[in-house]
This record gives sequence, C-alpha cells and structure tokens, in this order.
Amino acid sequence: MSPILDDEWMIILQSMPNNKASGPSKISYEMLKHLTGEAFNLSLVLANACLTHSDIPADWREALVYPIPKPHEFDAQLKNTRPITLLETVRKCVVKVVTTRLSKILADNQILQGGNFAGLPGGSTDIPIKMLDAIIHQRHFDKTDDQELWIVSQDISKAFNLIDLNMFKLALIRLHIPPLLIKFIINLFTRRNNKIITHYGDTSGYRVRIGIDQGEIIFPLLWVIYLNPLLTTLNREASNPFILKSSALLDYSPIEYEQHNLPISHITFMDDSTLIASSKREIEDRLSITAKFYTLNNTQANSAKYILLSSEQFSQTIVFDFFPSPLIQPCTLTLKALALSKSFRFLGVWFCLSASSRFVHDQSTSMVKDMAALLSPKKLLAQHVAYLYNVVLLPRLEFRLQTTLFAESTIKRMVSPMLSLIRQKAGLASVTPLSALFTLLPFSIQQAFGRFLSSHVASWKKIFSHPLHKTFANYMITYLQSFLDCDACPSTIDLEPWSHTFSLRTHSLFNSLLFSSRLNITWSLLF
Repeated sequence: MSPILDDEWMIILQSMPNNKASGPSKISYEMLKHLTGEAFNLSLVLANACLTHSDIPADWREALVYPIPKPHEFDAQLKNTRPITLLETVRKCVVKVVTTRLSKILADNQILQGGNFAGLPGGSTDIPIKMLDAIIHQRHFDKTDDQELWIVSQDISKAFNLIDLNMFKLALIRLHIPPLLIKFIINLFTRRNNKIITHYGDTSGYRVRIGIDQGEIIFPLLWVIYLNPLLTTLNREASNPFILKSSALLDYSPIEYEQHNLPISHITFMDDSTLIASSKREIEDRLSITAKFYTLNNTQANSAKYILLSSEQFSQTIVFDFFPSPLIQPCTLTLKALALSKSFRFLGVWFCLSASSRFVHDQSTSMVKDMAALLSPKKLLAQHVAYLYNVVLLPRLEFRLQTTLFAESTIKRMVSPMLSLIRQKAGLASVTPLSALFTLLPFSIQQAFGRFLSSHVASWKKIFSHPLHKTFANYMITYLQSFLDCDACPSTIDLEPWSHTFSLRTHSLFNSLLFSSRLNITWSLLF
C-alpha cells in the first residue's frame, strides 16, 4: 500500500465528525483536528507504519461496547440492546484512508457485480426503494404484463456479529485484493478485547472471536464484499427473474418500438435482502441458494420474520421446498402471504401490492395529528413548535413519502394541525392566511410541499447522474414514454393532459415531473 501523504492525512482528519464518543484513550476527533507540527507528523508516521506492517498497535485492539436499549423492556437480555463499539479515533482515521482508497477502486472498476446498493460511493436507499416501487407499479397497472410477482423479505439475525473471518478472507481473495491489504483488514478483527459500559462501571475484558465491530468505518464495505458471492450467484442462476419491461417509441411511420428489459432477482441494501421472482419455483430456488450461503458462512436467518408477498392470492399458508444439497438438510419453509391491500415496510418505507397510497397518507396524517396533540398542552412558544415542525416532523414525513408525492392541497391538509398549533401559540387568529404565517412571524417555517418536492427531485437527480444506475434510469424514462405513447423525453412535454390518469397518480417520476412543471421547474435529463 502506498504511504499516506500530508495532504491526504489532513483531509481525512478534518473530514471526521464532531461530537462523537471517543475510545478508551478518550482522544476525540476534535483533538486530532488541532494537531500541528511535530504532533501531526508523529500521527502520520504512526498511520503509515500501520499500512507498512499491515497491522495496528495492541492498544487499538481494546474497545468499549455501549449497549443502547431498544424501545422495549430490557428484561436482562442483551438481545434487547443495540451494541455500539467505541474504537480509538486514530485507528478509525487510518481505516478511513483504506476504506476511501478501496471503495474508489471497487466502484471505478465495477468490481462488485452483486447489486448491493450500499457500501460504495454513490450508494443510497434511493435506488432500491424506487426499484421496488417500479416493480409494484408495473405489476399492478400494466395489463399486458402477465408475470407473477413473488417477494420474500428476509431477516438476517446479528448479521455483522456472525461474520466468519476465514470465509471473509476467501471473499477478499476472490476479488484479487492485494495480500498486504487482506492481512491489514484481517488483523483489524483478530486478537481483540472488549469491555462493556454498564451503570456500575466497565466490565472486565473479554476476547472477541468472531464478527466485525459496527463502530468500524469500513464495516459497510466489508459486509458488501462478504455478501457479494451470494448476490452474484442469485443474479447468475436466476432463470426466471421478474422483468421490468418498457418500450420506447422510435418512429411513427411505420410504428417502431425499442424494447427494454431489466431483470430483477433481488433487491439488497446492506443486510436487508429481498428476493424477487416471477414464480413460486424460482423463489424456492433463491431460498435454497441463500440457505446454503448462510449455512456455509455460519449466518443465521430468522425465518419467523420473513415476509411473503405474491400477486397470486392465497388464503392458506404456502410451503416452500428447499432444493436438496449437501450443505442443508431437506427442509421446508412455511409462510403466509400478505393480502394485496396490506402494507409492508421496506427500508423504512411502506408499500402494498395494490399500489395504493392510502396507508401512507393515513400514516402521515396520523403522525402530524399525534405530534400536534402531544405539543398542544405544553408550555411552548410558537418558535419552539415551529422548530420541532421543521427539524423533527418534516424530516420524518419526508422519509415516509419517498415514493409518494401528494398534491400541494393534500399536503396542506395533512400538516394543517401543526400550522394551527403554531398560530395558536403565536396568538394569531385561526383564519390567519398561510402566507402571513410563513412571512410575518419572526422565525422561519418551512413549506412542506416544497420540501417534499425538492427531496424527490434530488433523489431522481442522484439516480440519473450516477453511471451505475443508467439502466434503471433508462427504464423509468422509456416506461413513461410507453404510457404517454410519445418518442420525446417526458421532461420536455406538457404532462397536464395525463394528470388525471389513474395509473399515473402513484407513479413517482411522473408526479415529480408534473409538480415541478407547475412551479416552472424544468428538468434536463441526460442519460
């Protein structure tokens, strides 16, 4: 590994976040950012020594674990906590150098072909969320599509804590990562000792023999590498995936279309894996493949938390037979499919196979009412309520509405309880117009619809500008073109004539374009 230069080390130190818990030495990021002269040079010498010897100091193998309580009774069970490991800050800076270099090489050369949307530069939840929304929309509204849709959402128990280092080393070798870098990564997670922070002081140290610390900066990238063999196998052996289909009009005389097919066998973000197929047999095949991988890698899957969705309605439970293998005993998995109208959660966003936005609307409306009811009896100034509205409520609503963009009038009705509360706390009449509320008060109140639209536009911009997402971006454009029966880019035509089309009311990209045009916001889509 090439040595770290002064400028690179300075950039890494300055990029680390403030107000974060430090490791056992109590050295914080703020202290490192103020290093100058000899102290800075010594820290750089130490960092380069770690890379040269592919190892870290013994003191850096000591860490503290803080068990954050989950939102239910502790009941003296560690499983009811979320353990966060507090590591030495200088160690994390060195690891960030390695993470930045390695992730850039993997992304630039498209090494990881599994399709995990996390761990690499540009990775986010935008694509998997929009992709699942597109699948559901096509299956529900495209009457020419006769594919079945089968979805199984898996739950991996303690995924990062059960990573087998021997298998992980093989995953690194599979990608032809240099031996010195492999040695450095493996040494990060060997010969470790942790102590647990408790109300009565730190516990005695214990040896950590398996897993990756979730406080480690590199752990998202390492998990993606660890899971990549499974995901590439799912893509390669998927004989009957669900296919996102679209057709672009090329010419009117004679009428000529260009067909686009985007096969989907799974949608994965970190350890959140969702299997997708167009038949029951294909889902059984995918479940068998994942069961082999979990057994081989000592990973536990909690089948009790699996969620099954199918476009084929079944009133009874469905039995899936795993294909025979030396790695797994012949076994079956019994699941009950959710009803088409019942909503399910994926990456924190709610969907249902009926493509209805009613549940999301009701959930968001209830969220606003509950917050208004909670704050109403409190002795708060209007400024306090406005702050909570801007900083707490709107971000929560924005997250819930990642695939749903309601009309401005609907959003106004949705947030009206909180705006009424702000009027009340400010001593204004209930009929005070919103324009006065937003401009005359001595504090800023964000406009909800504008914020949500901006969020959707930013999300689509991220998708259309990233080269790895070009295929999906092309599908979304050609899908709209086929609906509108035009050969022009949808961002260049008047969408108002289609604004009342039932099948487009829940289409995320169409609504983003439509509502943008109403505000004279123009899009320039280059794909």
